[in-house]
Amino acid sequence: MALLKEGYQYYMEDYELYGKTIEKELFHTGKKQYIHIYYDGIAAEREKIIINQRFHKLDQQLEEKKNQIIKRQEDVAGYKKYYRLKFDENGYFQSYKRKDKEIKELINRAGFFAIITSRKMSASQALEIYRDRDAIEKVFRMEKTYLGNDVFRVHLDEHLESKVFISFIALIIRNEIYKSLKPLYLKNKKEYTVPKVLREYEKLGVTKLSDKKYHIRYKLTNKQKNILKQIGINEKEYIEFAREVIKPLDKN
Repeated sequence: MALLKEGYQYYMEDYELYGKTIEKELFHTGKKQYIHIYYDGIAAEREKIIINQRFHKLDQQLEEKKNQIIKRQEDVAGYKKYYRLKFDENGYFQSYKRKDKEIKELINRAGFFAIITSRKMSASQALEIYRDRDAIEKVFRMEKTYLGNDVFRVHLDEHLESKVFISFIALIIRNEIYKSLKPLYLKNKKEYTVPKVLREYEKLGVTKLSDKKYHIRYKLTNKQKNILKQIGINEKEYIEFAREVIKPLDKN
């Protein structure tokens, strides 16, 4: 793990962390698995703070138990992994001391995580797949807020199923937008978030003017051109598509 932490050649610029892939057989299956190990320095510092805060609280808890004159060893058994506990000749809890080696090992693991795949791929590819799936799950958990579904105001099962289905399709589309925008997002994380891009999509379209005919609303901005380019559409194709949409509308 130290090699990964110090090895600049494993740095993944797109994700701002380190990643390395190891091919190894796991669980005696007879098949090779691909273990992708990552180190996130920023997350490591956050985790170290949490770990130190945790042991400070544990110290306080043990101090309280010591003052309570606890006799049963099972009352403090949960602390044995990271503390040496001392009892007097009568079995009363007397003192405690941190296990420095075990705590140091815990701190040294901060910032590390792993992904295991059965298919051969790079550490970058594995992380991208994981984060895409994780994004869908997180968004689905947030979808009540995002799609205005804080309360399902329906009374029939069919209506509820339809609403959930439409919400799920919307989330899939949202994730596809997110994936297609990734190159732009990595260049400018402020301007190419999914909500901002959706607002740009809302500006696209046709509108009915005073001549009773439909027209393309506005000329494409450079930002809109960049967004459409990511899904394989250029300005000419966009205009042609809009005109095809307009034809049946003008006939009505």
